[in-house]
Amino acid sequence: MRRRRAAARSQTGIYNLSPAGFDYFKANVKPERASTVDFGVRTKRDDIEASLSTYCVNYRNRRVGIANCQLTAFCASVFANVGTVTTTGVEGLLVWQLAPSVSWSSSASYNSSKINDDYSTGTASGSKVVPIQGKDAIDAPRVIANSGLRYSDAGWIGNVGVRYVDKRYFTVLNDLSVPSYTVADAGVGYRLRNIGPSREVTVNLNVTNLFDASYLGPIGTGGFTVTGDNQTLQAGARRLVFLSVATTF
Repeated sequence: MRRRRAAARSQTGIYNLSPAGFDYFKANVKPERASTVDFGVRTKRDDIEASLSTYCVNYRNRRVGIANCQLTAFCASVFANVGTVTTTGVEGLLVWQLAPSVSWSSSASYNSSKINDDYSTGTASGSKVVPIQGKDAIDAPRVIANSGLRYSDAGWIGNVGVRYVDKRYFTVLNDLSVPSYTVADAGVGYRLRNIGPSREVTVNLNVTNLFDASYLGPIGTGGFTVTGDNQTLQAGARRLVFLSVATTF
């Protein structure tokens, strides 16, 4: 089904269709459906809290918006029904109180999202099969992980953490992807109590992307393509430093 794209801004969703296109979409497109099964366990002891879960999701009539031109051009994009997509994964969480003032928390997930069918595009007289069976779903990293330490004692608070995101495909045929990245953040603060009319004043200094890593963040901001680079990738934020003051009365 076709939808319009503005010259300098991505237009998405069925409400950007023409009236005739919307009526055709409403009459002919099958609704997406999903069946989900998940199982997990969780435990909490004196100093440790942990959880582990696994899941399986079967999508039917899964639709993907396919961009046919650059974001700066004006052309029609399409919705493709890619059939069934199976998503399976496992995720875990661990929180460990290392000392009265220090805690360590980590979480990680592994996800596999596979397209199970090829799909056809074009008209009945000139249809073309797109061979995507067995391909990974777009913008679906297999591994995501976070780990960090937190300190809190008297008036002082502090934290340091690191996050990892695996590579992500941004074409339906998986011929192009953005690499994995690792980014660290840190912060330190101090709480002052009973300052004038305030019950508490907190001063925080936070740094994101502590080591000023260069990486690609959001992808597909102008839509995804079947193959080839559509130049809709955005650079991740470089090092940012924030100083904040908060108070309660």
